[in-house]
Amino acid sequence: MDAAAWALIVGALLVLMGISGAALRNLPLSTAMLYLPVGLAIGPLALDLARFDPIADARLLEHLSEIVVVVSLFSVGL
Repeated sequence: MDAAAWALIVGALLVLMGISGAALRNLPLSTAMLYLPVGLAIGPLALDLARFDPIADARLLEHLSEIVVVVSLFSVGL
């Protein structure tokens, strides 16, 4: 998958995150409950857009997990 398609997917998820914060305030749902089905749809179970080989893509997965940890710690700190 090329960079433009990934940028479109990430941008759509960020817009969804921004909109869902206000929309889910009164519902018993969290944003994580929405991201799980989106991840399953993007992954090999449905659209097969994101397929990672843990051995071949070890460096990429390491950087992604570091980014996730930094963002999580930053959001908890706020």
